[in-house]
Amino acid sequence: MLWCLFCYGGSMWDQICVDKENIDSDADSTTDGNSKNKDEAVLREVIEKSDSGTPPMISVILSMPTHLVEQILEYQVTWVQSTGWRPEYGAWLYSLLTRIEKPLTPDMGSILRDLALFCSQERSKLVKLISENKSQTTSNQDK
Repeated sequence: MLWCLFCYGGSMWDQICVDKENIDSDADSTTDGNSKNKDEAVLREVIEKSDSGTPPMISVILSMPTHLVEQILEYQVTWVQSTGWRPEYGAWLYSLLTRIEKPLTPDMGSILRDLALFCSQERSKLVKLISENKSQTTSNQDK
């Protein structure tokens, strides 16, 4: 959540929470009610103060260690899969992809395959949508 707030701000996190099912199903049930309420209050305050995210500045990206870049990229792919493509994702994804170390670890390969599969599905939807619009335009012109 904190990385989403850092990258995109509170509005994006709200959207991810709405789109994802059972986001709180993995919550720890061993905490007492008081502690949980305090944590929720702190989280609400952090979300309210995070109006907009941080752009992927080169100083930020270069200061991240490799393992952190990989973890954030994994989060980004999860968010993209959850909410669908949004223009806000582009700059961060591109910046993080430029920092991936080669050779790829098996986990990173899996994350990149997931991203490629998502992109392929989105492209297929766009091609289908464009072809449907062309056929409707052509049929309207024939009338």
